Order: sequence, then structure tokens, then C-alpha cells
Amino acid sequence: MTLRFPIDGPRKISARWDELRPLSAPVEERNHVHGAIDIAAPVGTSILAPEDGSVFYYRALRPNDREVWDDEVLGPRGLRFPFKNYFYDTFGAIAILEGDSGLVHLFAHSYFRQHFSRFPAAAWTYQEQIETSRFVIECMHTFTMPRRVYAGREIARSGNAGYSSGPHIHWEIHKKPGELNPFGERPDPESFIFGASE
Repeated sequence: MTLRFPIDGPRKISARWDELRPLSAPVEERNHVHGAIDIAAPVGTSILAPEDGSVFYYRALRPNDREVWDDEVLGPRGLRFPFKNYFYDTFGAIAILEGDSGLVHLFAHSYFRQHFSRFPAAAWTYQEQIETSRFVIECMHTFTMPRRVYAGREIARSGNAGYSSGPHIHWEIHKKPGELNPFGERPDPESFIFGASE
């Protein structure tokens, strides 16, 4: 299976799937692979759908970087939401494409306003952590109103939100909807792209 590269123009891959992370740790203490590729791109670069599918948008805020969603928080369609701990301070706003192939593509580091200002407010659902603390985690998402797109159509724009060393597109692939694959079990996006490394 071949996927479309998600931007037009130069394909500058600035971090590969097997790079060791987290970057915040000393090199000798980095203990997992990236599980994604980073594509350097100026803010506002169009992110294009790599295949036909349905697109969803998500943004979650938390009071500090130690807070996570508890296990009682459920996601769309009654399923446990696999991306609930992708927080804005780390990933920015994310676009998720459930591809017709069964692959799930996640693109991170967009600015929330890039998504929110381009889609009707009615499409956004507000969700809040069960109130077990004074400052609860909250998110907005469009999982109740997917947007149908075709390969090559713009689905988002690049940004520099979250934990980022410069404007880029973080692209990770998961094997099927409703599941979050651990870093090392995610497919390498480059393996689906002919000539991705230029």
C-alpha cells in the first residue's frame, strides 16, 4: 500500500521513526523510539490527507504537565478514547484521519485556532474530566461530526504548538481505529511512501 506524502514541496524529514526519545532526557536515558516522523514545514503549510477517510480534530488542556485523564473518561461512540492524553502543551491541536485502509493517521502541533476557526462551532463538543480535583482537564473535539475527505485534500495546517523545537508536522500511524499503539508498534510512515527521503 502506498500513501500520499502529506505536504507538497520539499520533503524535509527532521526526525525519523526510530529516533530515541524523550528529548527532554539525557541521551543515555532515552528509552523509547519516536514512533512517528517529523516533517519540517513553515507555520501554515497545508497538511494533506495521505488517503481517503474521515477527519476529526481534538484539543485538550490541563492545569499542569503532571495531570492526566483518569480511566473513567470515555470518548466518542462509547469507546474509551485512545488519544485522551495527547495534551495541548505537548502536541498542540491534533488532526486524526481514520483512513479507509484501516490505518489511523495522527498529525500534531497545529494551533487550535487553525482548526476551530475553519469549522462550524456546532461541530465541536466540549468534554471535561470527572471532577476529582479543583482544576479539571477539559477538551474540545469533533468526534461526533467526522469530516469526509479524499487523498490530497487539505485537512489541517502546520504549527509550532506544544513541545516543539520548531515548526513541523508530527505524523504517526496507528493500526486501527479505537486503539493507541505503543511507540515501537506503530508503523513507520516512511515505509508507505516511495521516495520520502530526499
